Amino acid sequence: MIEWTFICLGLVFIFTSLWPSYKNTHHNRKPLKVALLGFLLLAISRLHLTNLWEVSNTAIGATLIAFAHYINWNLLRRIAKQKQ
Repeated sequence: MIEWTFICLGLVFIFTSLWPSYKNTHHNRKPLKVALLGFLLLAISRLHLTNLWEVSNTAIGATLIAFAHYINWNLLRRIAKQKQ
């Protein structure tokens, strides 16, 4: 139950982080899609099919979420450079 709470809170935090950049600045859905895929993998890792299943999906999902932030940061940086 605690794991699902953290997944849900993470979803709220990631979209409050990524959504304003998408809406107000770069209008690129890629960071949102990558983050959503990461959270999907985190959620399916909770199925507890095997230990390898859980560990691999959790690691890949977390990496995708971090990568979504990197993509977002890169898009914001590119736009800032274009405005100079």
